[in-house]
Amino acid sequence: MTVSSVGIFGLSSRDEVYWRKDYVASMKEFIILSSSGFTQNEHGEDVENLQVIGWSKGASKEEAVLSFKEDQKELAQGFSKISAQETIS
Repeated sequence: MTVSSVGIFGLSSRDEVYWRKDYVASMKEFIILSSSGFTQNEHGEDVENLQVIGWSKGASKEEAVLSFKEDQKELAQGFSKISAQETIS
């Protein structure tokens, strides 16, 4: 009889390793953007823009934004409108 240890997700240790590998493999890279603030053109007119404020990984846009907000708390606090766009590698 073989005794199998149970991991944190109720999976056997071996199955948990495979689950983690699949999860990490499913993580995508995202560029993190903010539409907070504005810039001006050379004539002094306001122009709508997006600012690149970082990069993050996640299985979805929402997860990448949450991860960015957790990892970069101080930076993220300065922006009220944060979004993500998946990058192509």
